Amino acid sequence: MTRKNERPKNARALFLIWCTGMIVAYAFSAVPMIIASEKLAPHIISALSGFNIALTVVLSHFFLKEKLYRTDMIYGLLIVGCIVLLSFHLTDTSGELNRTYLYPLLALPILVLIPLLFKFDKKHKVALLGVFSGFMMGLSVVMLNILVKQTGAISAQIFASPFLYFYLLTGGASVGAAQVAFRIGDVVLFTPVQMVSAMCYPMICSFFLYEAAVEPLQVALILTMAVACWGIERKR
Repeated sequence: MTRKNERPKNARALFLIWCTGMIVAYAFSAVPMIIASEKLAPHIISALSGFNIALTVVLSHFFLKEKLYRTDMIYGLLIVGCIVLLSFHLTDTSGELNRTYLYPLLALPILVLIPLLFKFDKKHKVALLGVFSGFMMGLSVVMLNILVKQTGAISAQIFASPFLYFYLLTGGASVGAAQVAFRIGDVVLFTPVQMVSAMCYPMICSFFLYEAAVEPLQVALILTMAVACWGIERKR
């Protein structure tokens, strides 16, 4: 932790600016997900985030002069190929929501934090926080998807829906876990673990919450994309 006498004089102002930026970024990031949630299943939406990783690596190479590895190009092309194939096998979640598994799926990520009560080195703690953060990130996509399906993209009813608050809670928990991991240090594993978890958990949720939302080919493509994202992030 940063000692009090080492903090800059404007630390409180910087913290408020950071909080404001996070809230604004979170609000704007919800817009494309709201549009996509009207027609697509949550595991499809979360899987498409893999393209952002490939695009970010390429743009970072040209604009920030970061090193571009040969494997980055291979994994990037693999992600694009999987997205193209996935676009031919899209599924919706307009059917009846199976609420039997809803709360267990919300509670399951908390179990990931239990090992943190025991003695672990920094690397394992950061990895567990990455899994938790990724699960919560994925759950936020699922909660927003359910919210849009049940109340409509723009409706006053959203404020009466518990899924709005589940969406905010899971998103906040994901960001909070990331901040804790960064304070612990040794964060090399955090981002790849977080991304893989965020891509895979919505697929599990879709399987239990909607009977016909997940197809075997989708599972294979999403797992392939998750491995490719891991390969890219591990080089960073």
